[in-house]
Amino acid sequence: MRYSDIYPMFAEAQNVLTGPDAVSPIAGMSPRQALEKVRERAFGTGAPEITQYDADFFTAIVNERAWEFGCESIRRQDLTRWGLLAEKIEEMKIGLCMLYDYKPVTIFGKTYQVDEIPRKIYYKYEDSDNPEYIDMSSVNFNEDMGNRYCFYIKRTV
Repeated sequence: MRYSDIYPMFAEAQNVLTGPDAVSPIAGMSPRQALEKVRERAFGTGAPEITQYDADFFTAIVNERAWEFGCESIRRQDLTRWGLLAEKIEEMKIGLCMLYDYKPVTIFGKTYQVDEIPRKIYYKYEDSDNPEYIDMSSVNFNEDMGNRYCFYIKRTV
């Protein structure tokens, strides 16, 4: 367990029990303060983004956990616990179709414009003699850092 997991868990549980603004006498903070603690670590002290999240506090927790744990294989467990797995899969499919049709898309509360999506994806294979599996740690959306393959994303806007 770590800091960025404990605060959102506390915020989720305490929000269900007492709401987003009730201060826990044991923890000495409210669920909203716990969520903002994690966002402060991510955005920096005093950043305006700390308090800029979805007005529905539960949705804010859902989105924050998506950003915080995006590549840690716990998103499915969260969505299953909340009963949102099928809904979020459908939302993502719609979002990907919108990107394919060159339309802006909102993912986890953030709206992306078509020109913000990378046009090239650079990568290496795990074994260069057997190009079957991509080394996911090599993926780079911005520049070719040498000895990488490139996948071009076709755009005809």
